[in-house]
Amino acid sequence: MIDRKTIASLKPTPRGAPMQFLADAAMPGLGLIWGSTGRPSWTFAYRSAGRQIRTKLGFAWGGPAGKEPTPEWLSPPAARAKAYQMREEAKAGVVAPPEKAPRAAPRPLTLAAGLDAYLATANVQRLRSRRAMEQMLRRELAPIMVRPIANVSRLDIRAVLADKGETHMANRLHSALRTMWRWFIDQELASVSPIPLSRPLKTEESRQRVLSDDELASVWRATEDRPGPLRAIVRTLILTGQRREEVAEMRRSELDLASGTWTIGAERYKTKTDHVVPLVPAVLALIEGQHRIAGSDWVFTSNGRNAMRLSNEGTTLKRLTPEIADWRLHDLRRTFRTGLARLKVSRETADLIDHPRGGVTGTYDRHLYIGEKRAALELWAAHVASILT
Repeated sequence: MIDRKTIASLKPTPRGAPMQFLADAAMPGLGLIWGSTGRPSWTFAYRSAGRQIRTKLGFAWGGPAGKEPTPEWLSPPAARAKAYQMREEAKAGVVAPPEKAPRAAPRPLTLAAGLDAYLATANVQRLRSRRAMEQMLRRELAPIMVRPIANVSRLDIRAVLADKGETHMANRLHSALRTMWRWFIDQELASVSPIPLSRPLKTEESRQRVLSDDELASVWRATEDRPGPLRAIVRTLILTGQRREEVAEMRRSELDLASGTWTIGAERYKTKTDHVVPLVPAVLALIEGQHRIAGSDWVFTSNGRNAMRLSNEGTTLKRLTPEIADWRLHDLRRTFRTGLARLKVSRETADLIDHPRGGVTGTYDRHLYIGEKRAALELWAAHVASILT
């Protein structure tokens, strides 16, 4: 049965290739047809007054149900309802017109509706940064959301980018807008892109900041007065060296407390492979100290419905540690990796804690090195305990 995810996953056919058709199992005669543009349409075949009729119902909407931007866009339930009505009218003797009646020109699609459709696509849904990107686009484009996509000018986009100044955020926004407008053009929702073709607005350099032992101890102590889940997340970042999103969105279904391991599934790990992290006693204590909410799989949560967000936690901790210059939460991962090197942990083991093997080695060497990784993490946990005393 065709659903929203099916529509979002359809790929354009190669240019020159025949049109593709996908039948809907829930409504005989109803289906999707699409070609090189990648924009599928609903088509319905039925009999009226003894003749076979095939008609186009409208464009297929893969966004949220009930939020179709214009009557020309139909969600799967809306398409089935329209097809059912046409079939019943034909049975009752309502004869279809021999020729298609001229249809009114569709209202231009607004930027808000186009953004909803773009965010519903399979490629965007798979992005680890999807939530952050959606929040950024909705926030920065809010003043021009009601405009038709075709009416958004380069001057409008320059004004949006100018508000961010010469910052890293301006670079992220510029990149996200450029990708979204390419999709608009592919879907024939726009003919040209208003995004400036200039290079990124700020040259970005890789950070090299590593916290000293005293600074790391200050960060640990600064978490003492933070809410329990946030405190545990930051301390788990320090002890495991994993990425902030992976720690914050830890699931209980990923944990094997009996063996003391945490398996981050390929679907949410950056390298798209399963990653097994041994859990030392200090981390297990942080996990077991979290209040468990019935029916929720989140480890770090306040309501059971959502994982905790760290969007403002870095800023809060920086305010609580004014003695530490120019640091960010992501610096904890670099500090962890550098700390393992200082403790004489082999580069191979430290790399395996950071991320699983890739390439040919990862394909043929399937050993998980749990013992080696656990020994390194216990050594680091002991070091963190020593600097706190």
